[in-house]
Amino acid sequence: MAIPLHVLAQVTATRCCVCRAALTDAESVSLGLGPHCSKKYYAPDHQPTQDQVQTALGLLASSELADHLIEAFLSVVNNDHANARKGCNLLVYWASAHYDNREEVFKCTAVIRALGYTTLAEKLETDRTEGVILDKGTHLEVFLRPQKKLDQELKRIPGVKPLVEIEKDILGQYTTTRIKRGSKVGWQIPKEAEEHLECVLGVTLAGKLVCGTKGVRVIVSRRWSELLSFYPTRPTTATPFPKELQIRLPLRRVILAADPLFVLDSQDGKLRVITPYDTTFIARLKNQIPWADRKWEAADHWWAVSKQYQSVVLQLISECFKQRGTTSSGSSL
Repeated sequence: MAIPLHVLAQVTATRCCVCRAALTDAESVSLGLGPHCSKKYYAPDHQPTQDQVQTALGLLASSELADHLIEAFLSVVNNDHANARKGCNLLVYWASAHYDNREEVFKCTAVIRALGYTTLAEKLETDRTEGVILDKGTHLEVFLRPQKKLDQELKRIPGVKPLVEIEKDILGQYTTTRIKRGSKVGWQIPKEAEEHLECVLGVTLAGKLVCGTKGVRVIVSRRWSELLSFYPTRPTTATPFPKELQIRLPLRRVILAADPLFVLDSQDGKLRVITPYDTTFIARLKNQIPWADRKWEAADHWWAVSKQYQSVVLQLISECFKQRGTTSSGSSL
């Protein structure tokens, strides 16, 4: 049976609805999706169920898509889930022809997701929004394009840490890689800090679109005063520090195993960690110590780590550099 595409002749899909690459072969042009993206996102083995088709028909009826597109979908599917993919092809074609019209694309993605092609729907939405927010139950996974001010505020959320993958090569060396979705990098946010996250986004990305577990939505604008309420208040007037306490404590240093290459200093609640370069040590340090409690001082070539992680640092040094004969037993700052 021929698909009634003649009603869609007024639009032409000449570029892939996902990557915007030019479509050359006839099958890709008729679908509006290139062969690479089709294989990666369109789940060629998936067959929508009857329940998914019924849900999709309900969404389609209220989608406000063009009448002739809805009629073409109904004529192909006709309540028969065996033809659901052909109907979905029409929606993909329409999304490709309206690549720059986000509202039209989002209308299509709601129906595409209902038919079970969630990977394709998520990809189309992710590429057209500023971020992705996924509810994982115990925490949130947030993917956002790197921006200096936004990143600074995200790092101030209690318990936040970057989403990373830790890999071990054949030599036993560990490497960490940031998890991304396209150009967006991932962050893990505690569930209890969701309101703080909403406020950060409302200040830095007000009016922008995000997608995810709650679908596509607009970020509500928030005031800076609201965001400041999440941070500890500062005294309005400076209180003079008692003179008898204005004594700078001497810098204390521990040389591990009499090796001058290993230095652990403590001052002002921070540890200064100096070790030989080792990828395993760096990867495990980043994995076990939260983002906000460590900082690489590039100018001086040492790590600044919060004092509370002293035992963790000593243990890492002992395990990663044990071939040097170093030990952390008995060390105290």
